[in-house]
Amino acid sequence: MTKEEFDAFLTRKVFYKLNNFTTSSNEGVLAVYSYILKYEEIDSDHWSEGHASSDLLQIITYYEATVWDELKKDVSNWSENQIELFAQSLLTAYPEVPERYKVSERIDFVLFLMEKNILYKSLYSDFRYWCQLDLNLLYRADINQLAVQLEIDKIDEVHILNDHDPFAIIKKLMS
Repeated sequence: MTKEEFDAFLTRKVFYKLNNFTTSSNEGVLAVYSYILKYEEIDSDHWSEGHASSDLLQIITYYEATVWDELKKDVSNWSENQIELFAQSLLTAYPEVPERYKVSERIDFVLFLMEKNILYKSLYSDFRYWCQLDLNLLYRADINQLAVQLEIDKIDEVHILNDHDPFAIIKKLMS
């Protein structure tokens, strides 16, 4: 999405203009961000059932060459709600974008947010309850980094929900 197209998008609704916090002119970032603006006030099922995940990852794939780094540069400008919705969409899966698609890239971005302490408490909870990704596809270094960020060593087995709990999977992969 070009800057001109994004500016035209912002004029469609006052809400878009009022909730626009991006400072990027990168086409991929603007495409991702306009999607978030368009759907941030829609029914939560759109986000929780993976529809947004599918759509956003298709946008990201289209702009793959630059978008991840550019998103990292801009995301701290966004509202907390926008960041959380985007992070949740990276953690969920949907048939069009399954749990095995771009797992490393998605986790790398979530780790970036955690390391920068951007919404850490929300992301910690979101990771546990939203993560549907196949963590077995991650490199050992990513697993270790997740374990540190999520403080896996402090979680008692009693607090592991079940075998599908991402914390349990990380603990298993660490051994």
